[in-house]
Amino acid sequence: MVLVLIVAVFAGCIEEKKPSAEEIMLATTDAVSDLDTYRYLITMDQAVKFSNLTGMGIAEGEKMSLSWAGAINLTGKSTMENSMITLKSLDGNQSIEEQRETYHQDDMIYQKLGENWTRLQQPYPEYGVERANQAKHLVEMLNRSEIEVVGSDKVDGVDCYRLEVHPDDDTGYGIMVGQIGSVDFRFLFMINLTELFINGSEMDWTVWIAEDTYLPVRSQVNTRYMATSDMMAALPGDLGDLRLDFETDEVRRFYDYNEPLVIAPPGEAMNAPLIVSLEMGPTA
Repeated sequence: MVLVLIVAVFAGCIEEKKPSAEEIMLATTDAVSDLDTYRYLITMDQAVKFSNLTGMGIAEGEKMSLSWAGAINLTGKSTMENSMITLKSLDGNQSIEEQRETYHQDDMIYQKLGENWTRLQQPYPEYGVERANQAKHLVEMLNRSEIEVVGSDKVDGVDCYRLEVHPDDDTGYGIMVGQIGSVDFRFLFMINLTELFINGSEMDWTVWIAEDTYLPVRSQVNTRYMATSDMMAALPGDLGDLRLDFETDEVRRFYDYNEPLVIAPPGEAMNAPLIVSLEMGPTA
């Protein structure tokens, strides 16, 4: 009886050994390289606030919301993307929406902007599929970063390892440029981005990897950038206490891995006007 109790006590103290960050990333890299199909959803909410715009405490700015749903068939060399971008002023008086739908099949891109479809023939069709492979791009960034396993969570019904990500400078800088440019590309010319990255940026990045398949389930990046007047590279004159505050919450979800997936543009896209790339040369 005593022996049974001792065994039971020690059995309760033994925990299953968790893989290291390096082991998880090796398994994730292999798993992503063997994919056939998957879907993803990217959502992003950004806000930029202008403080002391005239030196008198005036504050204004804008908000941007993005929803980007996509599907990719790597073996079938086809992709689909559907995005909606909404840009609003902080006071709510101005609002702009843009919706875009894109299909890529073989050497043809079908794109709908507004109500009109176009067809674009491209000389290097493999690049279209490569560009859309969001899971691969995520893993490439993770492999350039410092990763720490900080726990386990259930995400979208999947048991996951929770990883804290500390990107290398090149990756972190690239994320910053992409996020600031997505609000308004003119900010990229107004701000000394190197100075902003060194002295005015904060980032929290968490990634969840499925425990059974080692495939990415979710990635969430929260960033804050504060550009002060001494970081302004292209604005003349005395800027006083001008400050630009950027806040971004970006979430990427991945699902339906290796599920049957047929991607086909609608008939009106197939019959849209054809635009031939100059690199293709003349066609018959």
